[in-house]
Amino acid sequence: MVKFVVKLSARLENIASLQPVDTAQDPFDYVFKISCVRCHEMHSKDISINRGETMDLLDSRGVANFIFKCKFCGNDSHASILTNVVPYTLEDSTRPKPILELEARGLVIEEFVPNGYFQAKSAESQQVFEEVELDDEWYDVDENTLNEVSITDIKWEVTR
Repeated sequence: MVKFVVKLSARLENIASLQPVDTAQDPFDYVFKISCVRCHEMHSKDISINRGETMDLLDSRGVANFIFKCKFCGNDSHASILTNVVPYTLEDSTRPKPILELEARGLVIEEFVPNGYFQAKSAESQQVFEEVELDDEWYDVDENTLNEVSITDIKWEVTR
């Protein structure tokens, strides 16, 4: 098993915290680009993993959040989310911070694709922004203080 860590780095302006909207009722679909450990082929489609889905592993007593069979070499692999999401905060601004850990066997998590809604909370009034998309820079206005809020210089990194 190999542990993978998804790290976020971003410049937060008047944002106190940022995290995926990931609840038991509505789990976040974490989207990744993956490759096979055995043949090193990149899977042609992005895959999604969420903590709400679990499947039994073949020939094992364990479970995983994602099971995959490589179409090139037939290698069986799986991955699971290990931790709850750690919010990215204003104090973390511009520094890479781990926000999610996964464990995988038989596959490599190559890249995180920010596909889905994140939640941001303003620093001054604690206004919550529920539908923040982080595939590009994000700007809005805190309606309680009329100050601009933004998330820029967004960088995602997956490390072992």
